[in-house]
Amino acid sequence: MAVGWQRASHRELDPQRSTPFLPVLAHQRALPVPPGEVVRLDIEVLPSGTRFEAGERLLLVVQGSDVNRYPKPAVYARHEDTVNNGPHILRTGGRFASCLVIPVLPGTG
Repeated sequence: MAVGWQRASHRELDPQRSTPFLPVLAHQRALPVPPGEVVRLDIEVLPSGTRFEAGERLLLVVQGSDVNRYPKPAVYARHEDTVNNGPHILRTGGRFASCLVIPVLPGTG
């Protein structure tokens, strides 16, 4: 339905283009994460127009590689090369509150 991805080193937001419902990444410089430091990530999820029926559910998948695999050269924006080394820890709950923000538009009947 919709995808988003982020390298923690490119977590800096563009404050002029970001909105409460859509963070826009600046991609102007690399900000490496110092070992042991916890950083906030606002992940830009590409917009999607999807109609849900009452009772349907969303599934949020968080993983360290692309969800889909496409044959070359079908997709130009590949994430095969990596600069990531070492363990990656996702912290949620308590002082590490996390959320998925989804704008909801009124139904068209």
